[in-house]
Amino acid sequence: MRQAEGWVSFLSLIRLKELEESGVAERKAIARTRHARIAAPIVNMVLLLLGLPFFLDRTPGNVTTDSGKCLLACGICYVVSFVGQNLRPESASALPAWIPIFIFATLAVVLIDRIRT
Repeated sequence: MRQAEGWVSFLSLIRLKELEESGVAERKAIARTRHARIAAPIVNMVLLLLGLPFFLDRTPGNVTTDSGKCLLACGICYVVSFVGQNLRPESASALPAWIPIFIFATLAVVLIDRIRT
């Protein structure tokens, strides 16, 4: 377990939990890594749901404009997610990894609700 402590970003979730419970010095980094690993697939689904409403519309529009809006919204989500996962607060708070989900999942739900089929 001590050897694995230096390779925290490459460990599985089960090994991360074992390492965190063993009482090593880097418990905060392990907790942040674990939460970032869990939040990443959810952020990917939010990105998909965020981009769909720009193209699922029954009125024909300019595809270039819709693509630009989609790229802007998904790009901002990706940047916020990247910053949240790489932000290293002093506490073991998991909030930076989950902030993009709270913000952009709400936006995705509102945009999906506005789709008229």
